[in-house]
Amino acid sequence: MNARKTRWLICAVGCACIALLVAAALLAPETHNAGLEAVSFSRDSGFYDAPFSLELSGGGRIYYTLDASDPDENAIEYTGPIPIGDASENENVYSMNTDVALDFVSDVIQGLGYSFEGTYRVPESKIDKATVVRAVSIGADGSRSATENRVFFVGFDEKTGYDGLNIVTVTTDPKNLFDPQTGIYVLGKAFTDWLEQGNYKLDPDWIYTFSPANYFYKGRDWEREASVCFFDADRQLIASGNCGIRLQGHGSKAKLPKSLNLFARKEYGTAAFSGKDLLGVDYTLDRLNLNTGSQDSDSLLMDSLVNAFCADMRFGTREYVPYALFLDGEYWGVYWLTPRYKKDYMAQKYQIFEDNLVLYFGYKVHRTRNAKQTDNLMDITAGRIKIGNDEDMALYTDMRDFIAGSDMRIPDNYARACELIDIDSCLDYYATEIYIANNDWPIYNTALFRARKKAAGPYSDGKWRWLLFDVNMAMNVPDAQSDYVARTVKQDPLFASLMNNEAFSDALYRRLVRLATETFDPEKVGAFIDRHEALLDEQMDLKNQRFYNDEKSPDYFIKNCEKVRQFYALRREYILSQYGEQYG
Repeated sequence: MNARKTRWLICAVGCACIALLVAAALLAPETHNAGLEAVSFSRDSGFYDAPFSLELSGGGRIYYTLDASDPDENAIEYTGPIPIGDASENENVYSMNTDVALDFVSDVIQGLGYSFEGTYRVPESKIDKATVVRAVSIGADGSRSATENRVFFVGFDEKTGYDGLNIVTVTTDPKNLFDPQTGIYVLGKAFTDWLEQGNYKLDPDWIYTFSPANYFYKGRDWEREASVCFFDADRQLIASGNCGIRLQGHGSKAKLPKSLNLFARKEYGTAAFSGKDLLGVDYTLDRLNLNTGSQDSDSLLMDSLVNAFCADMRFGTREYVPYALFLDGEYWGVYWLTPRYKKDYMAQKYQIFEDNLVLYFGYKVHRTRNAKQTDNLMDITAGRIKIGNDEDMALYTDMRDFIAGSDMRIPDNYARACELIDIDSCLDYYATEIYIANNDWPIYNTALFRARKKAAGPYSDGKWRWLLFDVNMAMNVPDAQSDYVARTVKQDPLFASLMNNEAFSDALYRRLVRLATETFDPEKVGAFIDRHEALLDEQMDLKNQRFYNDEKSPDYFIKNCEKVRQFYALRREYILSQYGEQYG
């Protein structure tokens, strides 16, 4: 048996076993910093009903911090038990930073001649907090242990907004986030340099999302090491350890809060993330995403709803679990924890391994910009191979050019198209995006995958299949009675060509009717939204107070969820009025 078949067999048959084994060693303590034995803590990270005294022990002098900074000889020297109480009574620190979005410097932007008014606010009252203790042991000869981290919540049973909700903490030296030179979360030096240069020629519509800032930088140079702890809804610690963090997204990086990507790497001492523990799936993952919902941050509903209702369709979907985040000990809002469409996820879910996987992402950008944040703007449509090699781009362009440029009414041409793409994946995907009236598609946010060469496995036949992601600009009530079939024909040459084939168009209309009567039946959608509201209502109020103070009313979240409910009721009426009689 060759190596590739052996790997496929291990994945297909043993995913559950692998997940259990990795869960036991998940996020093991870091091993990349050799020296003295690591500091021992008398209490584990977790939730405690009452204050307590924390004891530390180690092989040398112990130094610790309570502000999430890296401990060294200049930190607090341990001389006796540390009192641990409800840190929520402490003053806000990192949440008071005003270098994290243009909103806090709107007067500066207005002074440049742009019409801009910020909406974010620093909190006016004390927010919920956890106590972060970071400790290191340093010997007389200067040797030092690895840094150990613990996070303690005290008295949270008395706080509102967290019942039934998972909680995640991300702890990193605050400099990694907020330092003007090296911080990944701030406007920082990139912004101040731009101001000093005096070159303000940005499209007014894009000043918010594309003015230079540290948080727009990408790549490994802008990844920072962090410690994470995951707690389930019963407050049990299910995983902890070190990983890398980066900001996720494009224009959404300018918003608050910002999405984070988590990277499991051996150099951090992290084997993998257990999908079983964190997401309820039998995968082990090396990358996870903590997603704020971006344009859907007010309901945090759309991605989770569509992925849940379409999980059995022929296009790729992901799992979504809500977590409240504490960043460097301070409450930082509610997020979806979800996998990323990366090599580990694709290998275990679709049995296509990295050496044979081609993953394409298409997008339209409003700029050409290098890593140094130059200011050349133009409107271009582009896409790239995210996993694969340069030659794999031809696999995508050849497929798309053939389908878009051929007469699909000719049987041989349509038969060839069906050899290039999984036609059911295509139909399911386009019908779903059309049904939910996604405004941010198809020009933006398309993704496809295939096996480069045919191999064993149901997804390794060499055909292109679609992946669903980012539907946060869909489900708008005014679009519920709009013809998104015609809109997609106008914007997508591949789809327009396929619609010339009667078998394809008939199948698409039948799928739209089935989505209206079965998949997105308003009663099913309503029940899903009811559960969503019950879980997150109080939590979303906490989040809005954290980032907006009283700018958003307490029922703001419910009103936005009700808009989604209204969309599905109206969308069903429209689709059935257009296609129900003929294709029902």
